[in-house]
Amino acid sequence: MPRECGYQGSDLITGVNKFCQNHPETCSIYDIKHKTAAILKREFKDNEEWLKFSQLSSQTASKVRQTSLAFLCPPNQRSKSRYMNIDVLVRWGSKTLRHLDRGPEAGIDPEVVEKKLGWLIGYRKQLGEWEEILSITEKTENFVRNKGIFRGCDLELRQILKPLVQTEQSKRIYSELLSFVEAESLKAKPNERLPGSSEVIESIFGKLKYWKKVSLPTVLRGLF
Repeated sequence: MPRECGYQGSDLITGVNKFCQNHPETCSIYDIKHKTAAILKREFKDNEEWLKFSQLSSQTASKVRQTSLAFLCPPNQRSKSRYMNIDVLVRWGSKTLRHLDRGPEAGIDPEVVEKKLGWLIGYRKQLGEWEEILSITEKTENFVRNKGIFRGCDLELRQILKPLVQTEQSKRIYSELLSFVEAESLKAKPNERLPGSSEVIESIFGKLKYWKKVSLPTVLRGLF
C-alpha cells in the first residue's frame, strides 16, 4: 500500500483520515498547487487594488480587442479556479507596462495607447509586489513537483525562496509555505520521498480516458 494519497475536498477528508487510521502505512499529502491557490485566493480575494486592476483589465480587453492594439489585449479571465491563474493577468500587466515604457510601435498613435492602456502606469508598484508573490508560490510548486516531499526538504526550499522575499506580504507567504512544507515532510519516513502533487495521478487518469475513447471505437469497428 503506498504511503501517499492526495486530497483537497472537505467531503473527502473524513474518509481519507479514516482510511489512514485503518492503514498506518498510508499517509495523506495535501496537493501543493491547491495549497498555493488557497493562499493566493486569501491574499487577492478582498484586495481592492487587485479587484480594480482585474476590472480595468476586463474593460480594456473589450476596448482594444479589434483595434491596432489587439496584440496588447489582456487575457480572458476565468470565472472558475481564477486564483490558480492570477499569474497570467499579472504577467500581462508587467509585459504591457514594459512595452509602454519603450514607447508605441511605429504607426500606432501614442495618444490612443495612453488612452487605452495608460492606467497601467499607476499599478507599477503593485505589479512588482504581485510578481514577487507569484515567484515565491511558483518556486515552491516547482520544488515540490520535481523533488517531492522528504525529511528536511523545507531547509532546501528555504535557501531557494529567501532571496526572493522583499515585502511584508511576501514574508508572510514565505513563512506560511515553509511551515506547510515542513509539516508535510514530517509525514515521510527517513530516506523516503513522497509526491506532493496530484498532477501525476491526474495525468494518468487523462491518458486512461484518452485510450478508452480511442480504443473503444476501434474495437467496435472490428466487430461489425
